[in-house]
Amino acid sequence: MVRRKRPVSPAAIFPSFDGEGRAILEHQSGSRIYAQGEPSCCLFHIQKGVVRLAFASREGKEVTFSLRGPGDFFGEEALAGQPRRTSSAIAFSACTVLKVEPEAMRNLIRTTPSFAEKVVVAAVRQGLRQQAVLIDHLSASSEKRLARLLLALAELTRRQPGQPSLPRISQELMAEMIGTTRGRVSFFMNKFRRLGFVDYNGGLRVNSSLLRSIAA
Repeated sequence: MVRRKRPVSPAAIFPSFDGEGRAILEHQSGSRIYAQGEPSCCLFHIQKGVVRLAFASREGKEVTFSLRGPGDFFGEEALAGQPRRTSSAIAFSACTVLKVEPEAMRNLIRTTPSFAEKVVVAAVRQGLRQQAVLIDHLSASSEKRLARLLLALAELTRRQPGQPSLPRISQELMAEMIGTTRGRVSFFMNKFRRLGFVDYNGGLRVNSSLLRSIAA
């Protein structure tokens, strides 16, 4: 008999929450965790919820380029030594994040090999996801970009036990993230629902069959 392993909590990547240079923070949906241009004093690890990363142009237009969920890091420029934030981080839903000072992070990496390995794996996965988004923007149709965004949101939801449907996300924000118009997003969402790929009853749910439609 094969026993299924219980999913590891995203919080388990850190040996413990209590420690010098570490603190647990709670943020309500819509609250700004940090703003673009602020000093990069720390990095964050998401324990629960979803965080939206956005870049603002000189003209003030803000564009969301990434949604990150449980197990993901953000604010990594602090660890890389960049003095200023290159984007803003906003709580997309109510979330719990672990704030870590760079030196505390370096000490954990130096003294705890198992932790260092988890950090490397998490960083590589994040980089691959961001790379896939960039490739999609360069080569895929807006319909496929929307499908991939919905699947990515579904994956974020699966990391949160007891979360039956996707975080509430407007069609305007989806259009912003995939680089198209709200009208096109509405058209494709209606098409996906008609084909049974998404369901709106009691919140947005994504059927795994949507993946096959992308590969077709």
